[in-house]
Amino acid sequence: MEAVKNASAVAESRAILTILADDSWQSKAWYLERRFTERWGRKDRLEAHHTKEPKVVLYTIKQMSEQEWNKVRGTETKEINSVKALN
Repeated sequence: MEAVKNASAVAESRAILTILADDSWQSKAWYLERRFTERWGRKDRLEAHHTKEPKVVLYTIKQMSEQEWNKVRGTETKEINSVKALN
């Protein structure tokens, strides 16, 4: 087990040296983030644990008429087209 810990430490050190020496560091940073999560992982995530089963709630949604649907769809289409025009 000690050999595995030592090999892991060596691998981490080599990855850090590679990141420092190479212009393309993203893949090595990805490796560090996932292999050594405690030290190099993202800190902007929240871990949540629950102990109860989730409560499922179903709501009935009013059926739209074809006219209502076309009105909504037309509005969305105009918004999408205006965004495309900006690009």
